[in-house]
Amino acid sequence: MQVCTKIIQGINIIILTTNITITKMAQTRATKALMNHAMVKITSQAISDGHYHHENRVHTTTLPDSPVHDNDNSGSNTPRHNRATSRRQGFGGIAFSAYLDHDVTLGQHQTLKFNKVLVNDGTGYSPNTGAFTCPEGGTYMFTFVIGQRDANHYMWAELVLNSANVIDAAVDTYHQYQDLQGGNTVILKLKQGDEVWVDATHSGSHVEGSTTLRLSTFTGLYLYS
Repeated sequence: MQVCTKIIQGINIIILTTNITITKMAQTRATKALMNHAMVKITSQAISDGHYHHENRVHTTTLPDSPVHDNDNSGSNTPRHNRATSRRQGFGGIAFSAYLDHDVTLGQHQTLKFNKVLVNDGTGYSPNTGAFTCPEGGTYMFTFVIGQRDANHYMWAELVLNSANVIDAAVDTYHQYQDLQGGNTVILKLKQGDEVWVDATHSGSHVEGSTTLRLSTFTGLYLYS
């Protein structure tokens, strides 16, 4: 009996020791899990604040105050966002279109004044003078069309830049039921203050104009700097 009792006591001691070991292992695992969770929270907070921890050292990440530049090898020091804004503001910011609402006969080199304005963004075109004065240097496109009706009318026109001929157009009618249009288009590099207009190359040139049949037009558009 004594031997059995001792054996049973030994077994109980082993079971108790095993339970204590298992309990300690569980506690250790729970402690590690809590520590890992705490480290994740600390790391996440540090990253959101612009810091991160590595090997017990704290490093601070600092964003540059200077603007980012294009890596386009252009040598420009203009910030990328400023150049993009400049392009957006320029493109479509200057444009005009006008037509003639009455017939007119012109003398040689007399300016054709397209008196009805449809669009005048940038206020560069003047219906009083018929000229476009460049408000901002850059590349522009111009187009003009001359309308002609009835017999024996003609118009030889030119687009002029600062009194110098750039391009020409001609339109002639031969019978009273004929309707014709003649015109041209050009792209020009302009400086601020340059003037562009359309005039007649010959005296007696006739231009057809109407409020309902708008055959004679003058248009200009800023393209890019």
